[in-house]
Amino acid sequence: MNNQSTQLVNNVNEYINVGIGLYAQKRYSDAIMNYDEAIKLDPNCVLAYINRGNARLQMKTYFDALTDYDAAIRLDPSNVLSYNGRGLVKFTLEYYEDAILDFEMAMSLDPSYIYGKYTYYNRGRCKNRLSQYFEAISDFDMVIRLDPAAEHAYIERGLAKTSLKYIEAAMPDFEKAIEINPHSILGHINRGIFRKKLGDVTEGESDIQKGLIYAEETGDQEFIESIKKQLIQ
Repeated sequence: MNNQSTQLVNNVNEYINVGIGLYAQKRYSDAIMNYDEAIKLDPNCVLAYINRGNARLQMKTYFDALTDYDAAIRLDPSNVLSYNGRGLVKFTLEYYEDAILDFEMAMSLDPSYIYGKYTYYNRGRCKNRLSQYFEAISDFDMVIRLDPAAEHAYIERGLAKTSLKYIEAAMPDFEKAIEINPHSILGHINRGIFRKKLGDVTEGESDIQKGLIYAEETGDQEFIESIKKQLIQ
């Protein structure tokens, strides 16, 4: 590699590293600008497309994120991160069947993938939304085997069980989520809902109020409104 090529690689890596730092600070638009510069210098840089897709996902510019993950996959069809990222975008857009294909591609490319628990978790979430509850439970079981402290896997498994009318069987999952994280918003909300269904109205209302207080503390108005809508239904 000559000096000019070495300098180009160094410049690309510098933009990517700055972008990673900005992403960690949740400065997503600034991170995107750095990934833009990396791609201008090297239009075949897979990592720059993946990272820009991740930032665009956080910015909720979902179709732009899809474009980036598609570009990364065209350049390197064996990159697990690209399929996971694209699957998350498709999940958010409610393209659940397509998202499952991406998560399964990630699994097939690297069964030992370090983030495998997230792949199972995300596939399980898709299956929950497709009313494939038994298969969803199987995925959440796998997540919990890989990480017994996976709070959200217990919540999602509990929701799958309640959809199957196994309300009493779901309760230990919500309780485990709260044990792992005493400020678990969805743990308290869901345990409260189902405590009320089981006749324990006072404790149920107490749980729901705790969940709402913890939700308010996040400052995420979209999330707070989604919880309030869930409670109205």
